[in-house]
Amino acid sequence: MSIPTISQPSHPVLCHPDYNPCQKESSECQFSFTSFQYVCCEDRNDVKAPECPKSYNTLRTLCGGLREASCPRGYDCLPSRFEPNVRICCKPNNTLVYPEPDTAFRDNFIVPEHLPNSPLTSANLTFRGLTLEVGQLLSGLETENVLDEPPTISGFNGDDSKL
Repeated sequence: MSIPTISQPSHPVLCHPDYNPCQKESSECQFSFTSFQYVCCEDRNDVKAPECPKSYNTLRTLCGGLREASCPRGYDCLPSRFEPNVRICCKPNNTLVYPEPDTAFRDNFIVPEHLPNSPLTSANLTFRGLTLEVGQLLSGLETENVLDEPPTISGFNGDDSKL
């Protein structure tokens, strides 16, 4: 959008992906189905951009409702990964990789207060007969009554004062 003034309200900045790219580096030239023109778009800092579900490439073009057939060939109109009420064009891609724990944090909107550093040594923790594997996540049902007794720690080859 242009910068609004009293005498001239803001208007979309026109572009074309082939011969008239957006001037701002952070902008992206997108086709608007509302105006049937290419316009420069930029993400707002206070809003998370829609993203396709896992194993799909995101085209960042809204679809659905009256625009159900508005996705290019090879793309499907699917609900956004983080906002199911928003539908966007997505293309299957099974080669995408989702690193953990970053993906789990983002998918569940968890913002940890501190990001842990990977330890130099490992230890085995056993809670009431349940031995945890490295990186293992537990469901809420599995954690019921698990902390009634202190865990058993074994296989630790580091400084005991760090436990």
